[in-house]
Amino acid sequence: MSAAIAKQEWRIDALAILAIMVLGAFYALWGAAHATDRAFAIQMWTALAAFVFGGAMLVGSVTSPSAADQASRYENGVVKAGVIASMFWGIAGFLVGVIIATSSRSRTSSISRISAG
Repeated sequence: MSAAIAKQEWRIDALAILAIMVLGAFYALWGAAHATDRAFAIQMWTALAAFVFGGAMLVGSVTSPSAADQASRYENGVVKAGVIASMFWGIAGFLVGVIIATSSRSRTSSISRISAG
């Protein structure tokens, strides 16, 4: 049982985040090495420390997940329904805005023609 828990597979999202952390640490180190002023060098060293700390925490959480992470499951159905409803109302709102804008434009142009002529 403990061997199954110890061998945790890396998910694609964790690998992508780790790649971003490694690239960020590399660019922060490069920025600190090529800094032209002291303030920028301090900022880059701080960013490097943050990237290294974040990467270490990510590796620690993936290799030894807590019991709460293993026991909890997220309900995706509610989130999917919310996204679908948001997309529907967003498209409906844009469509109503376009209809109002085009009808307002046509009324304005006809009013200007009446008053001009």
